[in-house]
Amino acid sequence: MASALEDKEAIREAFSMYCYHVDDNDPAAFSSLFAADCVWDGGPIGKFEGREALAGFCAGINEQWGAGTFHHLLSNVTVSANGDSAHLRAYVNVMKGKIGESIAVFASGQYQVDFVREGGGWLIKKLVLSTL
Repeated sequence: MASALEDKEAIREAFSMYCYHVDDNDPAAFSSLFAADCVWDGGPIGKFEGREALAGFCAGINEQWGAGTFHHLLSNVTVSANGDSAHLRAYVNVMKGKIGESIAVFASGQYQVDFVREGGGWLIKKLVLSTL
């Protein structure tokens, strides 16, 4: 059994990969970070349930806004873990632009993310994004 510190680090790592996978336009890797019965709720951005819907969401936003132009920057990341469940809270700024060119803030918000331990790893069960 992992220690509380190891669990927290694994959850932070998983959420960092969430950002990288959407930024890299990798819908399969992105959706693999979610539990089968997951919910992603971005308010006015949309609500998606299940891995297949999340893969489509990842591909769709990259198609709509330009693949390789998103850069998620997380800050003030906190994790509280309790057995096989955990909660992450973080601020996010999404930058848009190509590396080497002008980059601007595209969106800002706060994540509230519930994780579950499944198969020895941590998966996103429910994610709520509140945009600023």
